[in-house]
Amino acid sequence: MTRAGRLRRWARKLGGVAFVSAAHAVVVLGALPAAAGPAPRPTGIAATALVLAAVTWALRSRVAYRPPSARLMKLSAMARLAPHVADVEVGVALVAATYGLVALTGGWLHPAAYLLAAFVATFLTLPAAWITLAAGDNQFFIDKPAGATFKLKGVQPQIFWRDTWIG
Repeated sequence: MTRAGRLRRWARKLGGVAFVSAAHAVVVLGALPAAAGPAPRPTGIAATALVLAAVTWALRSRVAYRPPSARLMKLSAMARLAPHVADVEVGVALVAATYGLVALTGGWLHPAAYLLAAFVATFLTLPAAWITLAAGDNQFFIDKPAGATFKLKGVQPQIFWRDTWIG
């Protein structure tokens, strides 16, 4: 097989991941309109439709997924990665859907992120779970103890992870 043929095969296999990643980027960039706000603009409606299409695509492809045979997995790196790619695809789509719902509802549905983390940690493969949780709404805080400066010896900053890393 030529190099162009291999690139086409990899692009076809990873196209779904790119599609759901684009939907996740739409959510991260804040393109979804809040339901309680003024009438949504056409771009907000298109962004919502993109997220809905990505979630539908990922769930459809996961239901239709058939694992490759053991013989094929020995021969092909693409076949060995196929279960992880399918899990990443559905995981990132669910992250986009969860945080899309949080954005659409104005934030009061934020505890759904913890349910998502529990689902991901329970049902997805370990590499897919790490990638999916990394796509979540993780925020990194560095704080200093009250009244302390970092010039003192032995005073270390406190570091906090927030949100979906609870999985």
